[in-house]
This record gives sequence, structure tokens and C-alpha cells, in this order.
Amino acid sequence: MDQHDVDDNWFAENFEEREFWTLERGGDVAGVLTLQDAGRALYLGYVYVHVDHVGNRLGKRLLEHARRLGWHRGKEELVLLVHPEAEWAVRAYEKFGFEPLCTSDEDVLAWNGGWLREYFECGFHLYRYPLRDEYPS
Repeated sequence: MDQHDVDDNWFAENFEEREFWTLERGGDVAGVLTLQDAGRALYLGYVYVHVDHVGNRLGKRLLEHARRLGWHRGKEELVLLVHPEAEWAVRAYEKFGFEPLCTSDEDVLAWNGGWLREYFECGFHLYRYPLRDEYPS
């Protein structure tokens, strides 16, 4: 996760807009999840598992936590951005139940009235996970 360290300026500008959740194992931070309210959706900005903990289903636990929070908050869906060349991430999200929503830059930028504009990077796809009526496990 070191490659995702941020400086004080980023922290000052963004901390209040996001919820930060950590998953710890053996006293170490093993995973990180950030969430933002995006109207009818809950946006997952970061879903990271430290390389030392990959393969222990921690990513799934972070996604399950987001799903429960979204459901309790009355959201219709979870959304996240993923680059299609990160095939391992695409596989993991699709296995969990995420589906592609927007695959062109124009559609990603237009989603939710341009809500993702400040997070936009060319080539990323927007995925969604519909939150159903049943209580999430």
C-alpha cells in the first residue's frame, strides 16, 4: 500500500469527504477501504489489501463491509472504478457480483451528473454492485 501514500495537501483536501476503514491482522494494517456518498450510490474509492495478506479473502471482507454499510444507508448500489488491464481486480470484483456500468471515458464522466470528474483517469471503467432488498450476508 506504500505506493498509495498521500501527502499532507491531499489529506487536508480529501479527508473530510471520505470514510476510511482499515482491516487489521496481527497488529498490522492488512487492508484499506474508503467510501464516499454519491447520492443513490456509495462510491468505493480505495479497496486495497497489503501484498502480505493477499489470498486470505480480506478483499472480500472489505467489499462485504461496504455492502452492509450501503444497504443500511439505503443506497441502491456500490460503484468503483477499475482499469480493465488490472485483470486480477476485474476478476475479483466480478466474482463478488460487480458488473460493468460505463466502459467509455465519456460515459464514466457523465455518470451521476459528472460526479466522478475529479477522480477520472482515462481508460478506467465504472463498475456497479446493485444492492438488493435482502439483507447482505
